[in-house]
Amino acid sequence: MKKTLRQFWFMILLASSAVYALQPDTNTTQIKHVCTLPTNKILRIGCTHRCGKPYIAALNRAAEELHYRIRIFTLRKGKRNYDSVLSSVDAILSPGGHDIDPKYYTQFLSQKEKNKTYKLFNRYGKSNKKGKIRDQFEFGLFQRYFSDSRYKNIPVLGVCYGMQMLASVHHIPLYVDLPANIGIPARRKIYDQTQLDSNSHLLPYMGSHTFSGYKNHHQAINLEFYKKHKSLYPDAMITGISNHGKIAEVLEFADRPAVGVQFHPERSNAHVKKALYKKFLTDACNSVRLSTPNQKIKYGKMVHPNNKKVASALFTIKNTDSRELKKWKTRAQNGDPHALNMLGYFFQTGSKGLFRDYKKSIQCYQKTVSVSDRNKDRKYLAEAYYHLGYLFQVTKDYKKAYEMYVDAQVYGSKNAKKQLNDFCKIHKDACRD
Repeated sequence: MKKTLRQFWFMILLASSAVYALQPDTNTTQIKHVCTLPTNKILRIGCTHRCGKPYIAALNRAAEELHYRIRIFTLRKGKRNYDSVLSSVDAILSPGGHDIDPKYYTQFLSQKEKNKTYKLFNRYGKSNKKGKIRDQFEFGLFQRYFSDSRYKNIPVLGVCYGMQMLASVHHIPLYVDLPANIGIPARRKIYDQTQLDSNSHLLPYMGSHTFSGYKNHHQAINLEFYKKHKSLYPDAMITGISNHGKIAEVLEFADRPAVGVQFHPERSNAHVKKALYKKFLTDACNSVRLSTPNQKIKYGKMVHPNNKKVASALFTIKNTDSRELKKWKTRAQNGDPHALNMLGYFFQTGSKGLFRDYKKSIQCYQKTVSVSDRNKDRKYLAEAYYHLGYLFQVTKDYKKAYEMYVDAQVYGSKNAKKQLNDFCKIHKDACRD
């Protein structure tokens, strides 16, 4: 009898332990706010390529649980007016697909590494005419998306191919073939365990640092290159890895709600599927009400029609950026080097209501150099030269970029030395005297 009781309690303990193991990690941050859509709003979800049944089913299920109404449609690839495309959506989904042409992600590689990449692609790469059209369309679309502050609140979810395209737009190179590049078998129709960083925006939705995702790919982000040259990608963050840190699983961005995942959430287990697509649609809801000051005011009036304090606060938000920008412009006109550097940064990043404009940003930093050189102000000279180096690097004037980084180092920039070392590893020809 006692033995039977012991066995009974042992089975109870074992079952409760199993249930506990399946629960999300309660120590992780939980979601604090769920976005509420205006009553008659329908979220417009644009697929960069035809979204198959698994994607549509996952989106509809997530929308049902969030009480959202959505419309899913395919974006026209023949349309090259990217502003028109971006203005027609509340969120963008880039689904899985073929292998991306290396010309979109080899900009920062040495000539030797480029030749190796093309050789491997010719042997292992799989693409076609439709694939090339898609590459061109998405590369141009996401370039516009990341360069224009008007679209900084539109969420993007890149799945498999989509994640690799988001990386390519930032010139992060890819492994052409996992077995050939790093000796890992291609991840074909299997599940891999993903480890999330604590700073990942997915964590509150996942509820745990680890989860299992369905995989079907043989290409991936070149994680080794990314880690060595992380300073080249200040806004891009790898926040999820698998296979003992050899494969990048999650790519996020500091300045907008864009997420790339190497696994397929729509084919993963119910928890992963629900978490990813609920986050995506919640971000889409936020983009509706937070994308512009006018929309903030409009949304505030719809949700709080009789609350004068809310209306007043939203009106204040609308005017804050314009007032601050006016202040910096006035100081810049008076030859203040700090103000000139701030304006250069606003144009460089597309903030404070300005469109991202590298040409105007360069002009601002060059004026800083002119003013600071006369005043012998080393601090602002170092800052301006460092940013000029970055801008000339982005605009592919590598010789000038090298000269600017050297000048920044001479004037005492703390970051210039590391940036110059990274730059010269990639662009050896530009660094030769």
